[in-house]
Amino acid sequence: MFHSIGGSKTDFNISVEHFTQILQELKKDNIVKLEDWQSCHSPFVAISFDDVPENFYHNAFPLLKEYDIPFTLFVNTSLLDKDGFITTAQLKEMASCELCTIGSHGELHDEYQKFSASEALNDLRRSKAKLENIIGKPVDLYAFPYGSYYACGYRNKSLVNKVYKYGFGTVQIPFTTPLLLPYYFLPRINVE
Repeated sequence: MFHSIGGSKTDFNISVEHFTQILQELKKDNIVKLEDWQSCHSPFVAISFDDVPENFYHNAFPLLKEYDIPFTLFVNTSLLDKDGFITTAQLKEMASCELCTIGSHGELHDEYQKFSASEALNDLRRSKAKLENIIGKPVDLYAFPYGSYYACGYRNKSLVNKVYKYGFGTVQIPFTTPLLLPYYFLPRINVE
């Protein structure tokens, strides 16, 4: 899981050069679309991006196409068209690329532990509907904002499967026993 590629110097930024090196190394591995994780019977890598700052469109998107690597964008609908983030037009363009899968990162981009069950469900549904309306395709994947177990809120995690096929957190573990994983809180490893 990545955030920023070639942006300002933050904990979540990777330089374009470093990202290129990562892609060159990963190209040797079994890279799959994130939504296909269940059908993988050998070690695999899936690449995803949260928040999708505009530097992704300019720096990472061309490289992913050049290396022919599938990727998932977890888009927060409240950040669309905001300064420093992708535009609706850029989202539509990327969604039309066969390598790209669009997932939701919520509408409010807040910790789910703060939400009641009905507030969480509304956020899940609104972000899905908005993204599907923009890209004209189903959106089946969801990544919790601030994806830790505590930020997700115990009572609200399982609501994800009422709206999405899979939900993802940011727990730093690999998929070692896929059949035992809860589909509403699958792990991803943050690359910093």
